[in-house]
Amino acid sequence: MNFLSLFVLIPLLMLLGLWLSRNIAQIRAVMVTGASALLVLSAALTVMYLNARHAGATDEMLFRADMVWYPALNIHYSVGVDGISVAMLLLSAIIVFTGTFASWRLQPLTKEYFLWFTFLSIGVVRVLHLDRPVHHVHVLRRLPSFPCICLSVYGGRDARSTPP
Repeated sequence: MNFLSLFVLIPLLMLLGLWLSRNIAQIRAVMVTGASALLVLSAALTVMYLNARHAGATDEMLFRADMVWYPALNIHYSVGVDGISVAMLLLSAIIVFTGTFASWRLQPLTKEYFLWFTFLSIGVVRVLHLDRPVHHVHVLRRLPSFPCICLSVYGGRDARSTPP
């Protein structure tokens, strides 16, 4: 498994952990563990990328891996990073980490909120570190419903509850 595949695997494991969680303490533990792991991985990736560039690596994409999933249709799993995607992965990990603590005391629908939040982070990370992101941008068109759900539940005077 390539190092970059962890950026997809960790949020998937977070989704599984959230789905299996039975109380708020378990939900928070899953989110803190996953967000911290993503932050540490992205910081390590940034250091590794800068060291590779400093050592003279001139490839357009670094840390590439390509695996054939379905040869009949020429479907591949291909990952790699360039300079901007490394920076965006780091920023995304910081946002997931801080978003976890910014939503710490969220009470109604806590599990559902963090499930959607993690699903959104999978979409962002996936688009940023694939070597052909244009083909996967259409996945993110379906995600604008997340802020609308949050506003209808947590925002405004007619909302069910307002976080402290």
